[in-house]
Amino acid sequence: MNVSGFGTVILTNAPVRDAEIFIRHLGFVPVAQLDWFVSLQHPALPGQFLDLLDAAHPSAPETQRGREADAMMIALMVEDAAAEADRLQAGGVTLIKPLTDEPWGQRRFQMAGPAGTVIEIVQRIAPDPDWLLANML
Repeated sequence: MNVSGFGTVILTNAPVRDAEIFIRHLGFVPVAQLDWFVSLQHPALPGQFLDLLDAAHPSAPETQRGREADAMMIALMVEDAAAEADRLQAGGVTLIKPLTDEPWGQRRFQMAGPAGTVIEIVQRIAPDPDWLLANML
């Protein structure tokens, strides 16, 4: 298989409204927008997309139709998670997990996304040496 891109589709009852968090706060750009579908791309991620699809639309998988996404997390890698947390909070976004340095080498925080999803913002940092020793395979 020769993969040329990667995408994620979120089933939601309000794709146009729910796309706004990605556009307004996270720098995504709409490349297609209908009442029932919004396709977003980020300038830093060519060939990758994030789509929001009306959960009731006939193009949704029959087994999922009518159900919004839940228990799904989207992670975005950034250079400075602390600066992004400050920027988002100043813009009115509430963090559901505060900025945290994890021993495995991540500085991260989480915010609520559409349809019960979670958006995680992650920065790679040096892992804790003691954690590495205790968890190396």
